Amino acid sequence: MSNWETGTTVINNGEYCRAYARGNFHWGIEYEGNGLVVQDEYVDLRVSVTRNGDVWKN
Repeated sequence: MSNWETGTTVINNGEYCRAYARGNFHWGIEYEGNGLVVQDEYVDLRVSVTRNGDVWKN
C-alpha cells in the first residue's frame, strides 16, 4: 500500500458523518522498496452514517 489515508468528515453541522479510506493498493514481489508490481489499483471507499444509525456507501 502507498499514499494510504483514512479519516472522517462531519457534514451539515452533524446531520451525518462520512468515513473514508483511500490510497494505492498493489501486489507483486518487493524487497526494500524495489521489485515488480503485478497490479496497482487506486481504492477510494466512503461510508456515511446518520444520527439514527442509517449507513450507506458513497
